[in-house]
Amino acid sequence: MIIDIVINSYKSYQKATSINLTKDYQTPYSIIYGMNGVGKSAILEALNFLFNFGYNTEWNTNKRRKNNDYSYVLALFKCNKEAFFE
Repeated sequence: MIIDIVINSYKSYQKATSINLTKDYQTPYSIIYGMNGVGKSAILEALNFLFNFGYNTEWNTNKRRKNNDYSYVLALFKCNKEAFFE
């Protein structure tokens, strides 16, 4: 389960922004909602880029980023410790 993602210099996310996708660790689903243009689709596109390693996907950097800024997406996962080592 993805519990948090960090997006930097992608579409409307100019600086590193942490997006918490869980209310608590027991909730098995997430809802992304908000006004038009706030970055809902950018969250899903960034995750698509992460999971497909950029295959057939172009990274749409933020237009206002500085040349020395890195663009990235990170995901924080919660997993069962015992299942992980099996």
